[in-house]
Amino acid sequence: MPGVNVMEAATTEEAPRPAAVYRLWGINGDLLYIGSSYDPQRRYQEHRDKPWWPQVARRTEEWQESRANAYRAELKAIAAENPQHNVYGTDRETEAMRQRTEMGRVRGAVQRGAYQFSWDVLLDASRSGLPSREAHRLSQEAFIDYLDASGAFPDYVKRLRDQQRPDWATNPT
Repeated sequence: MPGVNVMEAATTEEAPRPAAVYRLWGINGDLLYIGSSYDPQRRYQEHRDKPWWPQVARRTEEWQESRANAYRAELKAIAAENPQHNVYGTDRETEAMRQRTEMGRVRGAVQRGAYQFSWDVLLDASRSGLPSREAHRLSQEAFIDYLDASGAFPDYVKRLRDQQRPDWATNPT
């Protein structure tokens, strides 16, 4: 490569940065959390918004020669020591993933049911002679009501209902 001294580039590569595996302990000696970081002090600050942070009474650090080594040591320690508030790398992670997958299946089934119900309402309304605009409005209400009754989409239902309100109902001036 023109303009680049290969020997100089090879000798100026950075050495691995040391990183720590840290443990956060409760007042009774319970292991609360295991993590790894180049800068544990900064990570402690980031953990302060966790609901379990007030339980932390003591911290320990084991320094490793590189971030990769620290990360491997962290994962092994989490698996072996099962800290209370780690999820990644524990049985709690597997259970959380299972619950998310199951909730996804449930929500998918509810959505399919809502679409089918709203389609049936649209067809019935159209066959009964309602104007197209009114049939579509009823179909949309049926869709929202179905989702609302399931309890699986509270925020989405609220957004849909807010979108249905006329401007004068939400912004009285």
